[in-house]
Amino acid sequence: MTNIFTPMKKSLLPAALLAIMALAACGPNPRTSDAAQTVSIADSVACDSASIVDTTLTDTVAEKLPQVAPVQAEPVVEELPEPPAPKGPDLQDVRKAYARIIDRTITEYGYFVHDIDGDDVPELFVHTGECEADYTLICYTYADGSTRKLGELGAGHSMFGIFRGKFSQYWMHSGYAFLAYIVYRNGDFEASVGIPETEDLEQFERQTASFRELAYHEDSDDLKYLIK
Repeated sequence: MTNIFTPMKKSLLPAALLAIMALAACGPNPRTSDAAQTVSIADSVACDSASIVDTTLTDTVAEKLPQVAPVQAEPVVEELPEPPAPKGPDLQDVRKAYARIIDRTITEYGYFVHDIDGDDVPELFVHTGECEADYTLICYTYADGSTRKLGELGAGHSMFGIFRGKFSQYWMHSGYAFLAYIVYRNGDFEASVGIPETEDLEQFERQTASFRELAYHEDSDDLKYLIK
């Protein structure tokens, strides 16, 4: 008896194999999926590592950099101009005021001028008296538009001048001599010893060789070149 199904079985076998292969190709490949997942995780770890390294490096560099304090601007201080120096009296007014005193004073020797109080306005010293016993220097100054008397100095047997840069009285009489420094302080004249009193007149004269006498003047017109 002839088997009619045998050829059909042979023809169906290749078709079945092709169907199985097609299904295998369309389905998921476990090995391929695992490899892709591994690459994805590696990329993520690499990114995280790079971020950590970058942050750590930035922090380390920041720690090593010198810490600079913020610079604060100094306050601007406005400098005020210095007040002008007080102006002294007009010397022409000084000369006129002193001339009136000289012209009305009877004097044998006359006068001289010297700035004894250091205010850049010379004082007027007028020599008065009738003999050595009562010779007197009367001192006047000029301030606030008028003259006033500062005081008096005994002038018997004396010369007045500059010694070692100081206003001085040079006295010599009856074999004795001395030199005193004269200053005006606290409203009065004060004397201090420059060269003590001595009988050795030759030595005294050597010691006082640099003494410069302030010359007396009689005419008030001389004030024009004495005070300028």
